[in-house]
Amino acid sequence: MCKMLRFYVFFLAALVQGNLLCEKAATLQPATAMLTCDGAMTVYVDGVRINNKTANFETAQNSTIPVGSSVLAIYCHRLSQPPKILGSINTSILTNSKGWVCTNQYHSAWNAPGFVDASWAPAVVYGKNNNSTIPYGKVDNISNTAEWIGTKNHTADSLYCRLFLCPPNACVTIRTSRIDNHRLMHSTFDTIPVKNVGECALKCHAAYNRCQSFNYNSSTGNCELNSSSGLLGSKDVIPAPGVTYFYRTN
Repeated sequence: MCKMLRFYVFFLAALVQGNLLCEKAATLQPATAMLTCDGAMTVYVDGVRINNKTANFETAQNSTIPVGSSVLAIYCHRLSQPPKILGSINTSILTNSKGWVCTNQYHSAWNAPGFVDASWAPAVVYGKNNNSTIPYGKVDNISNTAEWIGTKNHTADSLYCRLFLCPPNACVTIRTSRIDNHRLMHSTFDTIPVKNVGECALKCHAAYNRCQSFNYNSSTGNCELNSSSGLLGSKDVIPAPGVTYFYRTN
């Protein structure tokens, strides 16, 4: 008879809004940013230029954010018009008023991780990425829930915006109960290779609205995310040597 071990497990890690995993204020995995602005745009990660585009705001530009990144910074210039920026990162981190700060004034090293942007205002939203947003319309390959952002200044033609990809003080606590040598069957919606059980827990947290439990195989490194949960004795919780089943308690 398999022994059941039940206890609370606490996994602590920095986590940006959305599904980007972080540790020590830096990304643990590469990310894909789909970005545009209604003028000439330059994209920086930790002060290093990674992309730029000069026209055609209707087409999103693909930018890769490397592992170990902290700050995404975007400059947009639109002659004689107040510029605006739109984008999404890994489809879940969006341009909106949460986390993004913007200004119309240039500051030395404004795109660097160590720059203090406390005086910058939260981004001002000008409409979602859809066909009803005039004059922009829908930009393909960017989330429909991303929003055009800028500042309250309607005369400036330069826009500088920043986002901390991994806020230094952000963390998450995941509480689970554990059943050794068992797995939950019939509700796995994703199987992901991970380095450790903590990363598996974070994958589940990133899919919070769907993931209710997970199975972790320490031998293969496979992490199975489940859309439901069950207790020991239920028909879907079955013996599985080497697999640990965790179900959420928060």
